[in-house]
Amino acid sequence: MSLGGALILAGLLSIFGGPPRAAQVTDLEVELAESRLAVSFGLSGGIDEELLERIEAGLPSGFTYQFKLVRPLRGWFDRSLAESRLEAVGMYNAVTHEYQVNYKHNGKLTISRVVSDRDELEAALTRFDDFVPFPIEEIVARKQVRLRVRAALGSRNLLLLIPTTVHTGWAESERFFLSDSGLVEQE
Repeated sequence: MSLGGALILAGLLSIFGGPPRAAQVTDLEVELAESRLAVSFGLSGGIDEELLERIEAGLPSGFTYQFKLVRPLRGWFDRSLAESRLEAVGMYNAVTHEYQVNYKHNGKLTISRVVSDRDELEAALTRFDDFVPFPIEEIVARKQVRLRVRAALGSRNLLLLIPTTVHTGWAESERFFLSDSGLVEQE
C-alpha cells in the first residue's frame, strides 16, 4: 500500500471510529430440563488492556450480554418469544487489592462476588455456566426455537459525533422444541 493510501485509510478509521474488537461469543450450549433452560457460554477476545486499565483505575467496566429466544420463520424475520439481559461489571478496590464483580439480570443485582487476581476477573466477566436467562414456563411455542446470545463490548463514535454500541455477532444454539406443558425437549 502506498503512503497516500495508508494516510487515507488512517483518516477514514479515525472518522469512523476504527475497527471493532474481534470478540465473539463461543461455546454456546443450552441445557434443557423440565421447565428450565440453562445456558453456558464464553466470550473470547473481549478483554483488552484498555478495559483492564479502566477497571484498575476504579471505573466499573464490563459487558452486557443479550439473550433472545426466537422462533425461526422460513423466508421472514424470526419471531422473538423472550428477551433478557445480563450485565457483568468488574471494579477494583485499591484498599483490599481485590476485584468486585457484580452481575445484574434485567437491571436487578443478582450476585456480587470478590476475586483476587486478573485471571479470575477475566473468567468472571467472560465465562458463564448454567445461567438461566428467562423462565420458560410462560412460553409455549409449540414450534422449534433457537437461543441467540451476543455481547455489547462498549461504545465508540461514528463520524466523530454519533455514539454507537459495539456488539459481537449473534451466536445461535441448535434448534429445540418447547411443548405445551412447558417441558423442553431437545430435537
